[in-house]
Amino acid sequence: RPPGHMSSALAALINSTLIGVAVSILTVTLALLLSVSIVRRNKSSSALELFGMLPMMTSSVIIGLGYVLIARLFRPSLFGTYLLITLAHTVIAFPFALRTILPGVRSLPEAYLHASYTLGFSPGKTFRTIEIPLLRRTLLTAAIFSFALSLGEFNATLILSGSQVVTLPVVMYRLIGSYHFQGACALGSILIITSGLAFFLGEVAKG
Repeated sequence: RPPGHMSSALAALINSTLIGVAVSILTVTLALLLSVSIVRRNKSSSALELFGMLPMMTSSVIIGLGYVLIARLFRPSLFGTYLLITLAHTVIAFPFALRTILPGVRSLPEAYLHASYTLGFSPGKTFRTIEIPLLRRTLLTAAIFSFALSLGEFNATLILSGSQVVTLPVVMYRLIGSYHFQGACALGSILIITSGLAFFLGEVAKG
């Protein structure tokens, strides 16, 4: 009879996938907005870029502990736990998304932007109709990296999840703790396949 941890493998896969998708959307959106701000504000660009890279200067354990302190103040529900995990993963993945998106924003041809302004486009419409389509491949790459980082994140997830939320790395940790190494290897294979599938679909979408 398989241990109880294995019965939660499907729930862990679903949780990891849903959290990863949410992290990808949130991380790419925030990284894109900050990248545009960095490029358009030449004087304060260095400070903004340094601010975006701050999460790389600390451990994911410390980030998780910070969210635990927040959780103690608000005592989140099950949805709140999912939200805290998503936010923690977003902070961890954000610098990688920023380093992927920022060079793409800097390389945008200024002639296209000036032409759109000449035609009467507002900055917002130029951003939606010119810049985002030109950055489609870059944004997709950043989203895939964010998804893969979220999928494999363990430290912050273990600290925040408790017994309410399980992800693939958490279930693998519990299986290893109960000496069920075959089950942990099986889930590790699922983790690898899921990440590989995300990268494959991303390459296909890039066309």
